[in-house]
Amino acid sequence: MPSDPHPSQITLAFSPEAGIVAIPFGEQHIKAQTALRACGFNRRPDGTYARQAADPEATRTVLASLADIARHHDTAVATATRRFIGDVADSTAHQLPGAWTANVDIYTLPDWQDDLHPYLWDNGELAHAVETTRTPYAAVLTLRDGVSLMLTEHPEADHDYLVGVFAPNGFSGHFADEPDAPRSIVIPTQPALAAQAIVERLLPDYRRALHDRRIHEVASALSWARQEQQEWQTIATSHRASDGMPLTSDGLSWHEDEFRDNAWNAFRDFVSHGHALFDRCQPLGPKSRETHREEDPAMERLRTALEDGKRAVAAWNTKLTELRETPRALPTGAYLQARARRNATAWPAIETWLADGHILIHHARNAPSALPTADLTTPRQTTVAALPPPPAPKDPPRRR
Repeated sequence: MPSDPHPSQITLAFSPEAGIVAIPFGEQHIKAQTALRACGFNRRPDGTYARQAADPEATRTVLASLADIARHHDTAVATATRRFIGDVADSTAHQLPGAWTANVDIYTLPDWQDDLHPYLWDNGELAHAVETTRTPYAAVLTLRDGVSLMLTEHPEADHDYLVGVFAPNGFSGHFADEPDAPRSIVIPTQPALAAQAIVERLLPDYRRALHDRRIHEVASALSWARQEQQEWQTIATSHRASDGMPLTSDGLSWHEDEFRDNAWNAFRDFVSHGHALFDRCQPLGPKSRETHREEDPAMERLRTALEDGKRAVAAWNTKLTELRETPRALPTGAYLQARARRNATAWPAIETWLADGHILIHHARNAPSALPTADLTTPRQTTVAALPPPPAPKDPPRRR
């Protein structure tokens, strides 16, 4: 775990617009902030401190005073060898296509930096640097559609920077050390060249990895839901639990409710990522176009199921909010009744997904964006196992 060599530190950088920018950090960073305020530095919204540097003589006086006051407050002062990272991020974001914003993040305590590691979606130098080297500050570049990049100074190259991606929203689990993650890149100080490297190398790798991850999420959910369906159908046919014990009608109803709850939870992955997968699906050649036409009815059924699923999820979220905000105690079984109505409403869409979901996975795996780009140096493959075939449809016993 990276640690600070000194409990109170200040790093100084120069910004043509802001002047001298100071970044306080360390376990005893309050001392650093006190020293900066005593020298006339003003705190900015991003947590940095700044003071104008238009007058060279006045600047030298301020820096000499800061050195003395920092020593009095047991604070180490260092001067960065490159310009303020916020300016680097702003100029790079300006060169990128689309509506990008740039903000400075300060990881005042080492623990704050440690919190970054699980959320970096990186299989390259950036994740390694964040894990092993103290990085008290970085910049975050964010595109309006939700793509977020982390830009930081390269710890082993005085004039280069590292940039990688944060894990996207809508996925579960940690992303650290994921072998199929995008690979962070080294970019130069020139904004135009840095933006070109991001557009031509990092973002295509990110989109490839994101598409593969969506396939993995939806395919894994479908595989699990189908296994649950097979187990339920065995129980429904034999009237026996998995341990062989005979079941009453109440026992059968309980197992059916459990299956439908599990199917709903898996179906939500399809609702979360289905639109993005549909957007990527397209015929690739004469044979693929012929197969695509034959499977179009299934794809249309899945599109309808997806739209129905979105409405069901929205309605369920609204219902949950309503239940949580009920001022009085809920009647016994109110949540269970609401959940049963949710499952009944969504069930036709879930059944469609269980029956035809593999068709979407097939098209998504053959979409161009799922393939490695020419810029990648390490081939990557989707690691999802083949899906089991959908079980033969059987009518479950009616509740008594």
